[in-house]
Amino acid sequence: MQDSAFFCCKGLHFYFAINKEANPLMNVLLDLGPMPFLFTKILLSSFLFSLLYFDKIPNWNILKRILGVGSILYTIIIGFHGFWIIEVFYS
Repeated sequence: MQDSAFFCCKGLHFYFAINKEANPLMNVLLDLGPMPFLFTKILLSSFLFSLLYFDKIPNWNILKRILGVGSILYTIIIGFHGFWIIEVFYS
């Protein structure tokens, strides 16, 4: 089951890698190269983590939880992108 999910995600990535990135801003960065794309993703995730860490968002528990889950999921996506960038551009 895990292998099929992995290959499904990998297939979706290759579809977008060959055609284009779904997010227009990230597509422009990907056109510049894989490193600006990955650096921007890491920068955005770090910014979200810093907002949570330094308590710079309103003190609503539900908002903090949503941002925390979003930040964790975005970090996982960055990991996938890093893996795919190595696979596509450096293999």
